[in-house]
Amino acid sequence: MNEPFDLIELLGTGGFAQTWRARVIDPELLREWGEEEVAIKIPLSKQKERVLRKELELNASLSLQLTGIESQYLVKYYGFEVFKNQLVMVMKYVKGGSMRGMMGSIGYWKRMDIKKALPLAEKILEGLAVIHEKHIVHRDIKPENILIQDDTPKITDLGIGRMLRADEMASTTVGTLFYMSPEMLYRESGASFNTDIWSFGVTFYEMLCGQFPFGITEKTPPGKVMDLIMDKCVLVQFPPDVNVPARIQKVLKKALSKEPESRYQSAREMLEDLRGGSMDDNDVELTKEIDHVKEIMQDPMKATQAECALNELLKKYPDSSRVYVLSGEYYNKCGNHDKAIDMFKKGIEKDNRNSLLHWGIAIAFQKKGDARSAAASLHKALELGLEKGLERYAKLLLKTLESKE
Repeated sequence: MNEPFDLIELLGTGGFAQTWRARVIDPELLREWGEEEVAIKIPLSKQKERVLRKELELNASLSLQLTGIESQYLVKYYGFEVFKNQLVMVMKYVKGGSMRGMMGSIGYWKRMDIKKALPLAEKILEGLAVIHEKHIVHRDIKPENILIQDDTPKITDLGIGRMLRADEMASTTVGTLFYMSPEMLYRESGASFNTDIWSFGVTFYEMLCGQFPFGITEKTPPGKVMDLIMDKCVLVQFPPDVNVPARIQKVLKKALSKEPESRYQSAREMLEDLRGGSMDDNDVELTKEIDHVKEIMQDPMKATQAECALNELLKKYPDSSRVYVLSGEYYNKCGNHDKAIDMFKKGIEKDNRNSLLHWGIAIAFQKKGDARSAAASLHKALELGLEKGLERYAKLLLKTLESKE
């Protein structure tokens, strides 16, 4: 029997399986996947292979449910094949390696600048939110299970954590114990969605601080690691030489609460706070100034004063996407849609992930009669996420625009 793959390189070994980069040599699989190289996960034992069959059903079901947008931060799974008389999991080969390579090995960390760490964290939470919304607990979130493709993080090993007993997870050489929540250590029932939140919280802390929380180091004995994780008197502290904004600290402290009930209950909930927390410490003052300008804008007799106030804000906060949102909305309201488009475009250059900028420019394009550009911008706004009322309106408007094409 001809084998479908030729092993090229061992990518890693975990408590469940070895992961290999493999060349696809089966012509039918080459045509089906359109990939010459894939990653395959080979279980370490027949026992793991038997359990794997249940996980295959989970991943197959998940793949059928996901849209293209939903799956953008998850590693693409192609299916399952028999290789050397073993059932193996086949997925897309991600050339960038894992986040562990980006962060440095345990004990030799490279601290990540917050401007780089925040967008990565938000995308990871987007992917984790999709998993949670499909009623799946990952159970093994850590840097090794987040792969990087062109600066885009992609979560891998969906559901693999449930295949390992707690003692197996604690004993793996890749450091899973460091990311285990208190309840995984003392509750037989194990993980829930907020367990993944804990693990991501440890990962995000590690990204920013270049160390583990709770005073844990790579040299801390396993028993002591467990004690520090479970001890409710040991709280999250931040190194004095690391600049983590107060709002981000607050998010991390909630994610790393020792009591599961006090933690974020879903990735979506944490993502919402993180996006609010990504603003710097000057945000309180900026919010006051924006509110003041909004008051002026409400008075049609103060149009000139409002425009002057907006220009002053742009001079003072040239990198604030919120100011560009406000400016674009003002010019849309005045009927100066060309100026509105200019404002929104400048804002998008500063922050391409601000959904309100894409929403605002869509309205400007729609008012100018450019249905195609408006629809494209609406798609982007919806992909990034809008609040529920605005989301419903955006979908209705998009449907109307696309019906005219």
